[in-house]
Amino acid sequence: MKKISYIVILIVVLAGISGCISTKTATSINTSTKNENTQVTTTKLDKIYVSVNKPNYNATILVPVEIAEEINEVLSNISVESIEIVVGDENMGIGFNVYAMKFPGTRAMEITIDSKPLRNGTIVTNNKEPRVTINYNGKIYPGTIVIKDSTPKTKAKYRVRFDEISGRAKLGSLIIPKLDVTIETFIEKTGESEYKVFIVWNNETIATSYLHR
Repeated sequence: MKKISYIVILIVVLAGISGCISTKTATSINTSTKNENTQVTTTKLDKIYVSVNKPNYNATILVPVEIAEEINEVLSNISVESIEIVVGDENMGIGFNVYAMKFPGTRAMEITIDSKPLRNGTIVTNNKEPRVTINYNGKIYPGTIVIKDSTPKTKAKYRVRFDEISGRAKLGSLIIPKLDVTIETFIEKTGESEYKVFIVWNNETIATSYLHR
């Protein structure tokens, strides 16, 4: 009986020791894994998302860490204006929405909107969610800007007498002083009862649409 008791006690002791080793090993592995993950994330962090939420727009872009602060400053200080242009007569018409943006200056990087370079820090687009890219050290970093409905809006309405249009005619110019932007609106007769209306900024057509009578 004594011999059997010794064997039972020995088995219980070994089982207890085995359980402690297993628990410590698991804890050690988990801790090690957690530490390694943290170290990898920290040491390999060479790019960071810059996100800006302003009353008139949102902007998000992934850029190198060394320029993140400057990009945040740039994206936080964009001046945005929504422009609504309506062309037509008492029976028919067509409307356009374009957006003017002015960016502050940057040091050693180029900013493009929808693959078009800024002109004196300014761009006009008909895209409410334009693609923004940063060219830095020969590499391209893409992001997005989303223009909100709360953006200040400038409106222009041009009344047209279609029977007086025989070729191309300029309907007028809309000036946005605070952005140093001038937007021109043209109409051109392109067929028997067809007219092309187009919006021009900086000698470039920004938006085009057709009217049929």
